[in-house]
Amino acid sequence: MYDVHEIDPAGIVKDDKAVQSFCQRTGATIKILLAFGNTAQQLGVSRDVTEKTNILYGNYYVQLLRSVKKDWNKIDGTVPQDQEDNLRRYTTFLKWKNNSCAEDVAIFVSLMLDAGRVQIDQLSATEVSNIKPLALLMRHIVALPWGLIGQESQEKSRHIFVELLQAEVPNCKAGAYKCILSVLEECLMGLPQLSFTTIHGSKCCDNQYMIKEGMRSVRHTTLNPSLENSRESVQQMLNHIFNAKDLPTTTTDYKCSRGHKCTKAATKMTLVVDRMPPVMAVLFGTDIKRKEGRFRKVFEEMEIQHDTTKGIRTVRYKPIGCVFYISKFHYTARWVGRGLNEGKIVHYDDMAGGNVVCYKTNDWWENIKATQGVVAVFYEQIMS
Repeated sequence: MYDVHEIDPAGIVKDDKAVQSFCQRTGATIKILLAFGNTAQQLGVSRDVTEKTNILYGNYYVQLLRSVKKDWNKIDGTVPQDQEDNLRRYTTFLKWKNNSCAEDVAIFVSLMLDAGRVQIDQLSATEVSNIKPLALLMRHIVALPWGLIGQESQEKSRHIFVELLQAEVPNCKAGAYKCILSVLEECLMGLPQLSFTTIHGSKCCDNQYMIKEGMRSVRHTTLNPSLENSRESVQQMLNHIFNAKDLPTTTTDYKCSRGHKCTKAATKMTLVVDRMPPVMAVLFGTDIKRKEGRFRKVFEEMEIQHDTTKGIRTVRYKPIGCVFYISKFHYTARWVGRGLNEGKIVHYDDMAGGNVVCYKTNDWWENIKATQGVVAVFYEQIMS
């Protein structure tokens, strides 16, 4: 059987023989292909490559993610869609079974993110081949017409996910308690809408950015701020990750253009070499309780300053979803509603309310008890 995933559409459209061969292999006609192409174009198609290769210095290359455009979160025109599915897929989810809350919440989060369906998540065949098995499986699950396939098919998808999770991740045995943070990191790993690239550099008294030869860039999908300071807000915690710190004046060895006039007062920093992510996934090692919300400001808009090779930039974010640690063995989630629940915060608990969203609210903390807390928050970039 011919695997359509092996096809490079950009190459086919320029080659009449390839088009004819494709039609023979698949049974499609040129008329059908044109109709699909026109439909996809009307819906909007991402034509940029997901990653571009740039020379950072010498023979060292860095892969940079595509820039964020206003339509980044629209479903790509190449992704199969159904109007009824789009209305129901954000309201129908899995019911609890055999201690499945971590898996169920991970699938819920992925569906609400439209992981792999939105324009900025589109990958080339080469890039798809580099995705780890759990992240690839989650893409396949989200690609299903989730709102239409029925409970039995949804549970079958979860069963496959549970088995692969057990095979790929230590201490994730079926039926046992699983840490939601580990599950989320595995199944969302490398997702372009959550990812960005950094490298450690410095700026000396000549105000020029410098990167040591041998320094390597790092690709991030999640942020894991420290909760050591019990009074810091989430924004302050993230500032520690992105903001510069002074290097000791006696240890700097960067070459400064001012030569012997250099003050040796170098500043080290984390440079974002591509762009800040459209959605920022912030995972906390310890759950943040409701009483801490007053100073943690978990569900407030944030302004994140970060260094780039072109200077300091500021990006604004707003909360769109979160995961709550309810008890020793249970998680729930909340998200800004989609489809039929547009404009509301929906609450998902796989142990209540059947296989649909339990209820809607206007308050992230509503009905969250003093002993319960938030362990993950997803923030969406506010586009100007």
